[in-house]
Amino acid sequence: MRGYYQLGKMWVLSIGRLRELSELYQQYIQGKDINLNTNNLNWYPGKNTMYQFIEDTAIINIDGTLVKHLDPFFLSVGCVSTIDISEHLINAMKNTHIKNIILNFNSLGGVADGIQALAEFIYECSMLKKIIAISENNLKSGAYWLASATNEILIGSTTCEVGSIGVCGLISYKPKIEQTQTEFTAGEFKNAKSPNAEMTEEIRAYLQSQIEHTYDLFISDIARFRKVSKDKVLNDMADGKTFIGQQAIDVGLVDGFYHQTDWHLNKKISAIK
Repeated sequence: MRGYYQLGKMWVLSIGRLRELSELYQQYIQGKDINLNTNNLNWYPGKNTMYQFIEDTAIINIDGTLVKHLDPFFLSVGCVSTIDISEHLINAMKNTHIKNIILNFNSLGGVADGIQALAEFIYECSMLKKIIAISENNLKSGAYWLASATNEILIGSTTCEVGSIGVCGLISYKPKIEQTQTEFTAGEFKNAKSPNAEMTEEIRAYLQSQIEHTYDLFISDIARFRKVSKDKVLNDMADGKTFIGQQAIDVGLVDGFYHQTDWHLNKKISAIK
């Protein structure tokens, strides 16, 4: 089950949201009704409506928790696929009429798998076309990882929440399915992420080392993309805090404010040098 596989990975998301997803998934695999309705998801941006363009500017709306693969469960709880975002970005890059790209975020982050690769792709594309990240509501964790790779980051509200830079994982869930399972493994840590594995100190240390490694990748990318020192990121930006509006500008996470008319008329985009 793809959902179970992704939940066991490293996440660049608030631990509260990850717990919520895990609890919903437990209900889902037990067959409980969590209001899944994959045939009528009008509130989900969807692969065809995430992408739009105004004159020579492509707008890619990124609204929801970021995952690599969308299965019926993740689709039903409002997630968005990094693969879909990548496809829209490829289309915008191939379109010779498109000169500028706006990534419009409202996201708390997501699973690290897929986000790092997409951030690198955004960074490469930003050397060929102007790319701006904007947000009015939430630009957190993994979503900020993506935004940091753009040419400029702008927020549209003094209450926009930015940051929450960190990594988390959760191995506390266990599928409640009536069945007999016997695990056969070779290698001390082969079943480290199994819900049936005993959480020894060695396994805990191993999993924490993976968290720390992913965190180092995260802050290293922010430093490189934003052209600041790694110490600056560690000391001012990346301790897990959320910064609101002007606070995010003051610490260097964000470049400034935009007004709705600015990005529709491409004023901010044209100002990028």
